[in-house]
Amino acid sequence: MKGIYFLPLLFVLNAHSEAQTPVLDSIRQLVQSATTDTGKVIQLQALSFRLVYTNPDSALQLSQQGLALSRKQGYLKGEAYSYSGMGVAFGIVGNNARALECHLNVLKIFEKIKFEAGIPSALSNIGGVYAAMGDYRQALTYRLKAKEMLEKSNISDKTNIAQQYISIGDSYEKLNQLDSARIYTQHAYELGQQLHDDYLVSFSLNNLGNIYAKMQQPGLAMEYYKLSLDLYRKVLDAEGICDASMGIANVYLQAGKIDSALQYASESLAIANREGFTKYTMDAGKLVASLYAKKGSNDSAYYYLTVSMAAKEVLSNKENQKEVQNMLFNETIRQIDLSEAKVKAEEERNYYLQLFGVAAFIITFILFVLVIGR
Repeated sequence: MKGIYFLPLLFVLNAHSEAQTPVLDSIRQLVQSATTDTGKVIQLQALSFRLVYTNPDSALQLSQQGLALSRKQGYLKGEAYSYSGMGVAFGIVGNNARALECHLNVLKIFEKIKFEAGIPSALSNIGGVYAAMGDYRQALTYRLKAKEMLEKSNISDKTNIAQQYISIGDSYEKLNQLDSARIYTQHAYELGQQLHDDYLVSFSLNNLGNIYAKMQQPGLAMEYYKLSLDLYRKVLDAEGICDASMGIANVYLQAGKIDSALQYASESLAIANREGFTKYTMDAGKLVASLYAKKGSNDSAYYYLTVSMAAKEVLSNKENQKEVQNMLFNETIRQIDLSEAKVKAEEERNYYLQLFGVAAFIITFILFVLVIGR
């Protein structure tokens, strides 16, 4: 399933949002013209969340700037917003350990300041990171907590609740608790229909396809995959098209319809290559290679296998890049801590200087009184 990230209430933004140049330019101007550090933090995070899906490295840097400013001002909510932006950026590039650390910090701060409106997003993102790490039981625990808080809250946010249902259904599907998976995903689909939200509906339909495929009901799985593919095409969701096409290809493969499977797997591969979806390139390339092998086209099978292997190598290199990213993150936090320590030391120095001044005045005054008294 594609990733869904939940942003704090101030920065609600669906995972399919794109960075639009006019909007980005306006936010950059607001950052530059902000008259207070608090205002600048808010605008930095708005810009970060707009960039995070297209340029996560830049988004990460903006959130780190926001974190430094927030700590300088003692602005805890801004600190949480900044950690959230960093967590989403780390999650998108696959640095799950850092993403988890950041989202746990968000939860800790929101609980400390009793910002209940933000806690569900923190819980959801923690669940999302656990899901990315393959720990679906932990993911389910956090996602269910988020759902319960949203359902009890005074804020009527059906879109967020529907996204929770999708995520919970996905966790149940990965745990092979398929009846529970189907129930939650069906709820998400129905809410999406009520909201006329094609993104929610397409997500739900695709996940229902995954569930029915596991339930050994290929007819229903194919129906849902094709419905989701039509919607993904309508809303121009390239990653969704890759995902649904792979689902259709696998159903055709199980039915022994190699040519049809090849058609959809090739579509997924072509889009993945064009959009830079390395994981889909690896998986679709491997499937296309196996399908050509079944057809006896060994040259084509070998070519697409090399495509898949090249994508796998790219993913391996990204793992190495995480180490560099971790080092940079550690250094950023160290510099922030040093800056805080310097400010604290200066405040303490000024405090003691003031005490010394007061003490000197008192002593001088006493001596003056004594002299006058004589």
